[in-house]
Amino acid sequence: RIQKIPVEEGEVYENRKDLHTYFQDWTSARKQEIMDSSREFYPVFFALADGGASRSGYWTASVLSKIEDNTNGKFSRQLFCLSGASGGSVGNAAFFASLYDKKINGDDQLHLKKCQSYLKNDFLSFTLARMLGPDFFKPLFPFDFIYDRAAALEWSMESVPLNNKMGKLMA
Repeated sequence: RIQKIPVEEGEVYENRKDLHTYFQDWTSARKQEIMDSSREFYPVFFALADGGASRSGYWTASVLSKIEDNTNGKFSRQLFCLSGASGGSVGNAAFFASLYDKKINGDDQLHLKKCQSYLKNDFLSFTLARMLGPDFFKPLFPFDFIYDRAAALEWSMESVPLNNKMGKLMA
């Protein structure tokens, strides 16, 4: 059920921009906003989300989404970096997927509602079941069809019920 997606040339790790080049491109895309004389300063945000399982992901996505919704999209224009670990990364990914959905599909649903609806799903049960079975046998029998709990977590995040659009974006 888990499929490997071919990496496009632009997504290869070695081909990514260095931090200085990325920041120059990021500021160039916002030059008019930054140089606006009516502004005293232009805030740049870095978001760091710690781990803490699903609670951390839900909280992270909720806070970022609430700020985005309350600023009518201005927050994400000034958000330079999202970083996280474990559950915080899941929250970052949900928030980013919500931003992507709005940009690509023009979805007007509030980011908060969209992220919370997605993150209220159970991603843990299937993952724990893998830990009690395949994770135990995988080191003994390293076959490609035995997926570990990391693959199970990916699958559970992509296969949420009711054809949730966020699940499709995660895939």
